[in-house]
Amino acid sequence: MIQLFRTDHFKINEDGTCYAGAGTYSNCAGKIGITLSIEPRETSELQFVWAEDPEWQGDPHNTVGLPGALVCPELRRYAEKGAREGFAANTITGGYRFTLISASMSPSDYPRSPIQRASFVAVVKWLAHHGLSKQSIDHKTC
Repeated sequence: MIQLFRTDHFKINEDGTCYAGAGTYSNCAGKIGITLSIEPRETSELQFVWAEDPEWQGDPHNTVGLPGALVCPELRRYAEKGAREGFAANTITGGYRFTLISASMSPSDYPRSPIQRASFVAVVKWLAHHGLSKQSIDHKTC
């Protein structure tokens, strides 16, 4: 059984991309929101893509809507780890592409960002939404 918490958020946007959020601003735990896409692929591996946005005019130190390619490598590794955990929880080892389109997080919580959790939630909820989940989901209230 996969456990999700009340601080985990997920929605599918009109354009087919997803939004996932995790964390809280209280207790310095950090909060993040990511926009991503998950697409089936005819491959035996999981593919991870970090989207670029050449028109992005934001401030990389004010991480709101930061393109996936500009998210620091350490946090991209945590995003990949969380997504892999979500796929593995459903015994999936390949056949999908996970594209991190953008991330929004509090600069003060950047080192402790829960991007791994948000990626996990995104994969688990996306699979469940498409009827591909092999696990039941328990929504905890704490």
